[in-house]
Amino acid sequence: MASATTPKLSTDSPVSTASSPSRGFILIVLLLAMVLGAIAAWHGGDLFIYDDAVSYLDVASAWLRHDWHSIANAYWSPGYSWFLAGGLGLVRPSGYWEPVVIRTLSWLLYVVALFCFTYFWLELTRHINRRALAWGEEYSVPGRSWFVFGIVLFLYGALMMIGPQRDSPDMTVAAIIFLVSTLLVQISDGEQRWSRYFYLGLLLALGYYVKAVMFPLAFVFIAAAILAARNRRQAALRAGLTLAVFLVVSSPWILVLSRAKGRPTFGDSGRLNYLWYNDYGWSGDGYPFPWTATIAGTPLHPMRQLLAAPRVYEFEAPFQGSYPPWDDPSYWYDGARTRLSLKLQVRSLVSSSESYERILQGQGCLLVGALFLLLLAWPWPRRGLPLAWSLLLVGFAGLAVYAPIRTDNRYVAAFFILIWAALFAGLYLFHLKERRQLLAPLAVAISVVLLLPITTSLAGDVEQTVRRIHSGAAFDHSDAEVAGYLHDMGLRAGDRVAYIQSPGDVFNKYWARLAKVTIVADMPYQDVDEFWQGKAGVQQRVVAAFRSAGAKVLVAYKVPQAARGAGWQKVGTTDYYVLPCDGLLPAS
Repeated sequence: MASATTPKLSTDSPVSTASSPSRGFILIVLLLAMVLGAIAAWHGGDLFIYDDAVSYLDVASAWLRHDWHSIANAYWSPGYSWFLAGGLGLVRPSGYWEPVVIRTLSWLLYVVALFCFTYFWLELTRHINRRALAWGEEYSVPGRSWFVFGIVLFLYGALMMIGPQRDSPDMTVAAIIFLVSTLLVQISDGEQRWSRYFYLGLLLALGYYVKAVMFPLAFVFIAAAILAARNRRQAALRAGLTLAVFLVVSSPWILVLSRAKGRPTFGDSGRLNYLWYNDYGWSGDGYPFPWTATIAGTPLHPMRQLLAAPRVYEFEAPFQGSYPPWDDPSYWYDGARTRLSLKLQVRSLVSSSESYERILQGQGCLLVGALFLLLLAWPWPRRGLPLAWSLLLVGFAGLAVYAPIRTDNRYVAAFFILIWAALFAGLYLFHLKERRQLLAPLAVAISVVLLLPITTSLAGDVEQTVRRIHSGAAFDHSDAEVAGYLHDMGLRAGDRVAYIQSPGDVFNKYWARLAKVTIVADMPYQDVDEFWQGKAGVQQRVVAAFRSAGAKVLVAYKVPQAARGAGWQKVGTTDYYVLPCDGLLPAS
């Protein structure tokens, strides 16, 4: 983090605590942040479980029943499923309460990320004050306003970009990134104990187990540790320990995946996303249904096409799950070869740059504040601005690794937080002596502006919660209602069903998990209108095709009004409908 001209620091250097926030103040701010996270996680009682989370839950169930074949999943990393398996195994909720338990676990991960960030921010604050002291300055950063600024920065990333209501591993990845960044700050302050580099390797391996993208990024973090150190030759030697620990701890899972796939791999999520977004492999906004002629290679596990118009596919898989195409997408794309298409690569880069631009528009106050401090620093000193270059390296590397494929707010939230933290830490340090009186008001102003969209969003969640309570239902339980209806019809765990999804909403499959049934056949959402608008003979052929795949019932979401009298049974107050395919009577 420091240049060669920076005065020597020591982690034992005294740091002024005159303006540091008290423990009581820190505790109050953290409690408020925890409450805000709880409101966001509850999301007005809308406990919708996205299909990604359903797949993670299916893998978690595989761990609980020791289903090793289903566990060796090259698309969904195991770390998040371990956490889900631990929570579900401990509480053992009914289907009705499972989404509540899942959302509570998501909130707990948010709290863990909050405390990891707080640790990072306090260490970064001490770093700024040590640097100021080493330069002979008697000032330190304005404690309360600077601490609140940091927590609000975290809140924006965690609540507005990641979202605890998404039930994804990204909050866990963010927590790990904050801990690793804390070690980078400590190394930049002269901390060279071997234990720091050991923990660095351990954390990077844990990050890989949570999300495969952390495998290539681990090498960037190791390089950043060397860059941050004052004695880089000594740091390079210790970084060898980091690399060794990382590879040793990561290798068991790499060996499991490589053996399952019959080729060396640390995970297929990056390869498949590149195929889907840069090689004509993804059709519109739906799932990557069976290969088109534009995809290179030969499918090793092709889906069986039952009908051509409308298209109906059956997916028989050797693993258990609610929806096989998304329980392990890598299985269905075994045999695919990725190719570089310059046209599509440029399109992805342009799309990513537009996504980053939209993110920056939402963070305009941070951009304005940083530019304001940069202009005040002009002309810049020869020694350069005291920026945390190692944190900037990691932050921009995180943005770069997603840019060629696909960018999503929750993927890059932690990296944006690191970039802003590094920029403002360096700029605050530079202005401590001459313009210290501006720093506290600037931090407060930026915090207020960042809080506006957060409070607006959370106010909507509170209003929706109040409406639900007044209506007599604290949360949406339509998936559990569908599962209960199917059980009343006579379906049991392991039974096969078919599904017709709504073209406008293709992510509703949590009911299948709660019912413990498997969706073995459906049709691309692009063909759904053709089914509903077709004559009776067309619909009968589709139902017969589903029956031939072994489906006992056909479940549909948002059946058009005109078709509701053709044997479809509405499930309670939900938008789901069920049509028996195997002689089962509708539930009374």
